[in-house]
Amino acid sequence: MPASPLSYGTGYDTSHGTSHGGGHLPAYTHTNQYVPAPAPAAYATQTKTARRTPSAPMVGVSTGLALLVGGGLLALHYTNVLDLGTHASAVAAAAAAVVLGLSIVVAGLRGRTSGTMGFLAVVALIAAAVSGLVPTSSNFVVGSNTTWHPSTIDAAETGYTTLMADGTLELEGFEDQAPLDEEVVIPVNVVMGSSTVVVPDGIPVEVRTNLLMGSADFESGGAETDGIWNPTQQTFNACAPGEKIIIEVRGLFSSATIAESGNGFSQ
Repeated sequence: MPASPLSYGTGYDTSHGTSHGGGHLPAYTHTNQYVPAPAPAAYATQTKTARRTPSAPMVGVSTGLALLVGGGLLALHYTNVLDLGTHASAVAAAAAAVVLGLSIVVAGLRGRTSGTMGFLAVVALIAAAVSGLVPTSSNFVVGSNTTWHPSTIDAAETGYTTLMADGTLELEGFEDQAPLDEEVVIPVNVVMGSSTVVVPDGIPVEVRTNLLMGSADFESGGAETDGIWNPTQQTFNACAPGEKIIIEVRGLFSSATIAESGNGFSQ
């Protein structure tokens, strides 16, 4: 009489080779086929690391402080309590960006990302940069070549802006007004273009250049700077009597040339 099929464990029906839900050991069916034990289910435990962004109250408080600082500065400027110069909006936007930047630092110290505050800070910085280059007078040129010959200090102090164009500012007309009784500041803005400034003789002149992704060429001294951001400063006619003229050249993706009167730049 043949031996009965072998069976190991419990819950296996040796006549059908199936499990009744209780056993997990190998067995043999009635046809002597080996039935392996079912493999245990593999459960992969995945731990998700949640991105800790700033809480809604923190974002609200930071944004509110930024608006209060920026709006407060503008209010003080327009009520003549505080003088922010010709680009008050740019100063206010930059101040708001500073507040948001401090909030981002605090969030980082607490182990959180910048979140919405980072986006708002970038927007504030862009607004400050754009506002600083917006013309504040009618002395601007777009897509053409222009030469300015200001004859009065008041006219020159309103500033000059060149946008995708070539602009030349000749200041020889001030030579007849030397020595100057007060300091004069002349802003020159250039965006995706080139600007040439011809400084007068007999008057102290200080040229300050702040060009982002641009170059500045000082013809008289042979100095030339370029790069992502290279602020420069150079003085002409330092021994001349009287107050000085300060020329502030600011630009983006542009070039500036500074030359002295009589070097062939007059037109």
